[in-house]
Amino acid sequence: MGPTDSMMVVLTHPEDPARDDEYNFWYSGNHLSDVLLIPGFESASRFKQAISVQGTAPQYAALYQVDSKDVVATQEVLMKHFATENEFREPMPLATNNSLPASEGLISVDSWGYYEKISDTGTAIPSGDDGPKAIMTVWTHPHDPSKIDEFNHWYDSNHVIDVIKAPHFRSATRYKQAMQIRGEMPAPYLCVYELDSADIDDVHAELMKWLSTPDDFRLPMPQLDEENGLVQIDFWGYYTTVAQGHKAPLEELLAAQSS
Repeated sequence: MGPTDSMMVVLTHPEDPARDDEYNFWYSGNHLSDVLLIPGFESASRFKQAISVQGTAPQYAALYQVDSKDVVATQEVLMKHFATENEFREPMPLATNNSLPASEGLISVDSWGYYEKISDTGTAIPSGDDGPKAIMTVWTHPHDPSKIDEFNHWYDSNHVIDVIKAPHFRSATRYKQAMQIRGEMPAPYLCVYELDSADIDDVHAELMKWLSTPDDFRLPMPQLDEENGLVQIDFWGYYTTVAQGHKAPLEELLAAQSS
């Protein structure tokens, strides 16, 4: 999902489903670019869940590429940024439910945290004109924590290389959770596959066709016993791209805002 060392992941949904357009307008039109004013935040994209193949996860995902391995320091800079007013920032729309705290607003944060990059395969272009049309996300953990090295070796050296041979898959980036800020992520390990098509039904059909086609390179998932493989999938699903943030100096954002 990009060349940076870390990624901030924020999983959300609108507090009031009837105000989905308002939720997206603020999030995509103001908040993403506001975050990108912070040094080290290189790009930001938002995605909406299209298909859940296995498990459940929140409706919307925002992925921020962070050029730092020190996620504690990054979070401190982020909080300092939002404690300081700027002319570009628009306040989050208030929640329909007036009993919620003012800090909650229309955007309900299900989970917020940081992941550090483990490996990348293929050509990842997380933003810009050539950014992904959609992504496939797979959250996992090893059934047996003592076999984490075997888990990562199979995933990195065989499985992701195999998957991105399927049509429409161009890259795979694997992450390990580094810090949880709020809520709970679906799992400690995340793999983000970039796709060049938003036709999710076709993408998934082609993937299943490829994985059912014999291939000499492909190695089966390591098994713990007759019933359990080493990899436990907590969530597997597809998200289509909603918006990308615009990284620019504050003066440029203000000029665009007023035009």
